[in-house]
Amino acid sequence: MRKTFLFVAVLFAIPFVAEAKSRQNIEAAVASNFPPAVHNKSLDTAHYELNKGALRGFVVVKRGGIPADRARFFIEWQEYDYRGSVIHMKDGRIVGRRGKPYTYLQPGDVMAVAGIKYFNNAVYLRLISVDVYFPLLVDNEKRHSRVTCMPGFKFDSAVFKSDDAKAVIDGIKEWLEPFDNENSAKEYGAKVKAEMATELALDEDMATTEEKEKADASKESFSDDTIKLKKASIIDPERPPATEQDKLEALEEKIEAAKRQMEEAESEMRRLKIESEKKK
Repeated sequence: MRKTFLFVAVLFAIPFVAEAKSRQNIEAAVASNFPPAVHNKSLDTAHYELNKGALRGFVVVKRGGIPADRARFFIEWQEYDYRGSVIHMKDGRIVGRRGKPYTYLQPGDVMAVAGIKYFNNAVYLRLISVDVYFPLLVDNEKRHSRVTCMPGFKFDSAVFKSDDAKAVIDGIKEWLEPFDNENSAKEYGAKVKAEMATELALDEDMATTEEKEKADASKESFSDDTIKLKKASIIDPERPPATEQDKLEALEEKIEAAKRQMEEAESEMRRLKIESEKKK
């Protein structure tokens, strides 16, 4: 019975061992470009101040949208929640777990690599912000901590079968730029944020210009219509003379006006007669 159990266990273990051997180049390249921190308690809970001396690799976010969470809080700071998500490298689609995340990472954010995992043709990087994180879209929170996440970069199965390390590193670098020290990462992050701010300012200027052009065009259209109406009300000396029908219609209008005046005069005379009889 024991031999049978061991035999079955070996059969189940063979595929995992083969898979690990088939991605040796990928694992070596990922560990070289994104070296994980030396594990310590400060990576697991916000109760301890982050031990930056244990950090080995840093990344700067190049594309925003990766969901991240802050540490749990009950009376005091608790464990970090390395919120998982899957980034499909084929189309850039991000699939996260259910529930609204605390925030989304923005271009220029600086994170440290806390760990690396592999599962189902995906490379998962455990990331923690190097400083306390203040989200742009969360203004009503009174407590802030570092934020953590675990984005998984999912590749086509052929990439892992061929152990294509270059494809994996190039793909991850589309989202995260690696650095080996915090200062360099922060300098690059500040540059990315400055470029983003410039682009946003240009976009706002363009939007304002477009709105102004639309308003000016609307005013010009209104002015043109007003001029046309004014021109239409001016008698044109070259306009052809009125027809007999026009003359008849004008005469009928004059007759109707005269009738209304006669009726008003008769009504006034009757009123005066009544008042005169009352005085007698």
